[in-house]
Amino acid sequence: MLSIYIKDVRNKITKPLILSEKTNFEEVAELFLVNNTNRTAYIVNKENKLIGYLTLKKLVKRLLIDVLDSDFYIRNGYENYYSLSKFGTAKTVGELMETDPISIMDNDQLGIAVKIMYKFDIQELPVVNENKEVIGDLNILEIVLGWKQKEVIK
Repeated sequence: MLSIYIKDVRNKITKPLILSEKTNFEEVAELFLVNNTNRTAYIVNKENKLIGYLTLKKLVKRLLIDVLDSDFYIRNGYENYYSLSKFGTAKTVGELMETDPISIMDNDQLGIAVKIMYKFDIQELPVVNENKEVIGDLNILEIVLGWKQKEVIK
């Protein structure tokens, strides 16, 4: 049986958006607009190691905080006004990022990425090297590309 590996399809459609934790929301918004197939930005520390991620969906929630009422946020994951006010005063991606990033490596099989994406309901995964440095991005569209390549090879 033919195996497709992450290295065979990563970065074919998307390139990783890599940011420092001090990046402000205006810069991130602009990067998402320019790289309009990306849905996740990866945050790295000074040593370029992956420390977190920020989804476009979460960024939009933050950008629209002055437009949407607090009841919307309370119903959608912010348990109380304290956590909402902390969210609303955030200025950089480091203040909003998720700090438990799941990643994959080039030599992982594509099937592993599919299982992770479905388990955690995500559409992108960072590809890291052995030093936890982001070397790529795997978008769900690239999984479709991998499936198509496998079909062509048969």
